[in-house]
Amino acid sequence: MLALSAAAPALPATTAAGRGVLSPAQPTPSEWHRARRRAILEAHPSIVRSLVGKETTTVPLLAAANLAQVGACIAGSHLPGYELAPAAVLVGGTLSLWQFALLHDVKHGTAELPRGVRINDVVFWGSLPSLFGYYLYLRWGHLSHHANFGERRIAELFDSEQDKFEDGDVMFVAHRQLLLGDERSERPGFFGGEQVGGLGLSISRTIYAWLWSGREGWAWYNAMVYAVGMAYERAALVVGGGWVPALAGRNFFFPNKPQAFHSDCAAYARASAALQLLLVGLAGPGALWWLFWAEVGWQLPIHPASAMFVSNHPSLDAPRGEGVGGCQPTASIYLEGAAGEAFDWLCCFSNYHTEHHDFPDVPAFRLKQLRDAAPEFYADAALAGARDGWRETMRRTFEGRGFYACTGALETVDEAVEQWSYGPTL
Repeated sequence: MLALSAAAPALPATTAAGRGVLSPAQPTPSEWHRARRRAILEAHPSIVRSLVGKETTTVPLLAAANLAQVGACIAGSHLPGYELAPAAVLVGGTLSLWQFALLHDVKHGTAELPRGVRINDVVFWGSLPSLFGYYLYLRWGHLSHHANFGERRIAELFDSEQDKFEDGDVMFVAHRQLLLGDERSERPGFFGGEQVGGLGLSISRTIYAWLWSGREGWAWYNAMVYAVGMAYERAALVVGGGWVPALAGRNFFFPNKPQAFHSDCAAYARASAALQLLLVGLAGPGALWWLFWAEVGWQLPIHPASAMFVSNHPSLDAPRGEGVGGCQPTASIYLEGAAGEAFDWLCCFSNYHTEHHDFPDVPAFRLKQLRDAAPEFYADAALAGARDGWRETMRRTFEGRGFYACTGALETVDEAVEQWSYGPTL
């Protein structure tokens, strides 16, 4: 068995609850997963390798989900607002989640595509219908997320001069988690080029900084603050990241990116706007409200799948077991019995997030098989949080400020290593 524990001094890592614990010198999140991958392949080589490959059902299911969303949008657009919003969140939100999860597999190259069809073309057209959509993130920010997550500051993304995002997830965890450079005891920075880069103001960070509570028992309140922040920022993205680029040909949120990025962003925004206008012509302005609540709905705490979304990159104290130990940067969520089966399908198996980061070349529909093929690596003795249940997962996520993907542990390690390396010796 591959040795996973390094002989290193014990360091304080940071959990989501803010408790100081002791762990070995922390690898980066991507290194943490690579170590797990090597160990799992060493223990179960043939079974795991048989799961790697392309899934033939991904693209047909994507087409079906998108057609269903168009139909639901037209059918639901005439509902009164008090009926449209919950229907769009629950029905449209589930279809939107499936759109995202299936496109995610396409981007990873685990979907069987027709001959001659390019991955990014499927990501482009498969992201419709939408208002802001998933294209920008999947095209320019997801694969780099796997390589760099937990290692980038938010200002780096908004100031970047390269076409790709250094870690696309940073933009979508800023509503609820501390990032590289943040101090747990201080209000997160939200204003100015040094703090957030780009235009100098982060909507999500502003709401997180000023309204989030650290009081015990206020997880429900923080969940509400997060929901307001997500909805408000999504509205800003629809306008500033969708309609403005469609008209101006430039995404002003990222002023330093090359023209190729802006041209691609504008092309998608215009295609999306054209479909939006068609739907408004067919069904009226309620179609836009449907698409809005569908797109953001599955990420809100009123949708059951939100537990998967808000908990996927915490900072947990990992058990040693057959795992890597230290600070755990990724978490899955498994529910028991029939509820678990339903939850897996509701999430399109994206709730197997640790499995996905261990093996991004395994399609989503096979991730449960991966877990079952290597049970000792996904048991409670190796991973924290996966079997906490829906309610506890939500409470843990919203009980107080926690770091994204062990960022706090990495900073602690860096500081401590510097002290050990250059401090006085006997």
